[in-house]
Order: sequence, then structure tokens, then C-alpha cells
Amino acid sequence: MSLESAVTYLLAIFLFAITPGPGVFALIATGMNAGFRRCLSMAAGMILSDVLYLLLATFGLATIAEHWGKSSA
Repeated sequence: MSLESAVTYLLAIFLFAITPGPGVFALIATGMNAGFRRCLSMAAGMILSDVLYLLLATFGLATIAEHWGKSSA
């Protein structure tokens, strides 16, 4: 992976991480209505799913890059 590709990927992941989605708004609403303790499990699930998504995306892109590199060589 070239430096340009790595920086582009890092920027895309950063934008994904800072962009609030519907889950964030649901978490805020739950916290405001039911309190902090009620939304802890929801927050933990969101964190776990985001990390899992990013890991799978990284491995998938690495697989594609490896396959692409072998087929063009």
C-alpha cells in the first residue's frame, strides 16, 4: 500500500468515526429519557459493532489489495 493510499484510507476511516449516524441520536435520546445507566449497554454495543465493522472493512480491503497486486504482477 502506498503512502497516498494509506492516508486516503485513514481519512475515510476518520470521517466514518466522527460522523454521527442514527445510532448516535438514538443513544442521546435514550440517555435523555431513561438515564445514563440504561444506555450503557446500547453504547457498548455501538462501540463493539463499529470496531467490528472497521476491522472487517480493513481485512476486506487488504484482501482485495493483495489479490489485485498478484493479478497485476
